[in-house]
Amino acid sequence: MVRFIIRHPDARRAQDIADQLASMLSKALEGEAVRMIGPMPAGIIKVKNMFRFNLLLMGSVAGAIQRKVSPLMEEISRLGGQIHPDADPVSLV
Repeated sequence: MVRFIIRHPDARRAQDIADQLASMLSKALEGEAVRMIGPMPAGIIKVKNMFRFNLLLMGSVAGAIQRKVSPLMEEISRLGGQIHPDADPVSLV
């Protein structure tokens, strides 16, 4: 499982970035046995004046998601806001 946390001071912009990330990841993972959940507001939507959205990727093959997503990280970082990937997250809050 990989969790992406998208943070931005503007709620609408945070949602837009999360939607763009979801679209980009859908294309990259097409044909893979990966389930995408989200984007969705985080359990705690606002922390330190930053709105937060989550996007989860779940797959049955260990490392498959990371191999596909890793080459995209530079492009993902250009979407704006703060995007933090978390492989095998301990908590989903």
